[in-house]
Amino acid sequence: IKAANDKDIIMFAAASNDGGNHGVAYPANHFLRVICVNSTDGQGNNSKFSPTPQSQNENFATLGEAVNSSWPSHLGVGRTQRKSGTSFATPIAAGIAAVILEYAIQKLPVDTYPVASRLYSCEGMRAVLNLMAEERGGYRYIKPWKLLSPENSHSYICENILQALRKV
Repeated sequence: IKAANDKDIIMFAAASNDGGNHGVAYPANHFLRVICVNSTDGQGNNSKFSPTPQSQNENFATLGEAVNSSWPSHLGVGRTQRKSGTSFATPIAAGIAAVILEYAIQKLPVDTYPVASRLYSCEGMRAVLNLMAEERGGYRYIKPWKLLSPENSHSYICENILQALRKV
């Protein structure tokens, strides 16, 4: 984890599905170097199986209930199933991060690279995810449309991303 973090490889990990019975699982409990992802339903309400929010963590959360998932037919479960868990929320959060990275490549001015390059760190990505997050019951519910709304101009989005990264 440290070696990956030192190379600015952003890591996301599922929190756990034990609710309040246990804390955040490894490797998600490495809060400074890993972005821990909890689960919500489709309305942004915390999933009952997400662990208790941790005060030292940003407690990011996104859709993790009834996620339409593909399964190999040889497993006898059909081609798709709806599944729930923080492990289903995690790739959704990573996908949101990938969209932010691609947006930055396409829209941020080249002369902002010294600041924009911070987006490739765990701390920088956390800062931008916080721009899109809303506090909901101790979790930071990621709402990409909060920043990446059609009503927001590219210059507004870019300036907000850069402002967040300057604080990193």
